[in-house]
Amino acid sequence: MWTTLSNDTCLLDPAHVCGSDGYAAFVVNATTLGRVKSGVDLTWENNARFVTQSTCHDDLSKSIAPGSLSIWVYHMQGSKYRPDEFQIAGSNITIMDDALSAGWDTQMHTLFEASEHGQVVVDGTVKPVGGGGYVTGGGPSCLAPHFGLATDNVMQMAVVTPLCEIPTLT
Repeated sequence: MWTTLSNDTCLLDPAHVCGSDGYAAFVVNATTLGRVKSGVDLTWENNARFVTQSTCHDDLSKSIAPGSLSIWVYHMQGSKYRPDEFQIAGSNITIMDDALSAGWDTQMHTLFEASEHGQVVVDGTVKPVGGGGYVTGGGPSCLAPHFGLATDNVMQMAVVTPLCEIPTLT
């Protein structure tokens, strides 16, 4: 989908010359929050723009910025089911309930392992959507009337801020 939104006219008419004008000039393959932070640091040092990109489910072209630095978070995947309790980072608070930890771009459909433990994952209708973008976009779902939005079900999240900090939000 993101290719169509990059003003690449050759996709519509084979007679037009294809170019890279609509794309980022540089890409960071971010596999950790530290790599994301390095990319954001680089844009600050060079007064450049940056965008983040994961599974390319972006209907509004937010991951397209010609000449920018693209921080690709696609490989920040993986999940771990945590039965019975969840320790909030940096505190002595323990939530006595099951939890599921997931990497920033873990695709939502892979989180259904929680259903094997009697838990519900609030998911949308497109299987390969990345969890980070889905949750920070609210996480709409047909399950929302019963379980809330995906965002409502987050216990904590580590992020990289535009000021290059990595707080854990609860």
